[in-house]
Amino acid sequence: MTMPTFDWTAYLQQGEQLMWSGRPELAGFWPYVAMGLFGLTFAPHGLVLLLLPLGLAAVFARDAYALTERRILALRHPLTRAARLESLPRAGVYAGPQMNSGWRTVMFTAPDRKTISFRFLSRGVQKHLIAEYPKGGPFPHEGGVK
Repeated sequence: MTMPTFDWTAYLQQGEQLMWSGRPELAGFWPYVAMGLFGLTFAPHGLVLLLLPLGLAAVFARDAYALTERRILALRHPLTRAARLESLPRAGVYAGPQMNSGWRTVMFTAPDRKTISFRFLSRGVQKHLIAEYPKGGPFPHEGGVK
């Protein structure tokens, strides 16, 4: 389940060029939802197995990510607050995988240790961003890598 692309026009600085944008890919949540439904047939604690992935999907589904030639951007939509833009300049920022928790994430880390995470990407997008980021692109626009 991929969310529609996001319009970054209002968030770009004058003359800034969008190189790539994408959204969390939440299709991986559905097996966990199915396990929760199956668990409900045997025990009430199966409800936790159902609610956890649905809750995570609700929290991350509206997020949007972008790379420009100048910045790394993540627009977060917390459930109870207004959307907030996270931004890092590209200069000196390292892109690396964050796979140890099982969630397919690319973490961008600045020299001052500030980070921005692009969460729930397909393995193809994750590998492509990590490989191409140090080169400055090319990035297929609108998450075109699978």
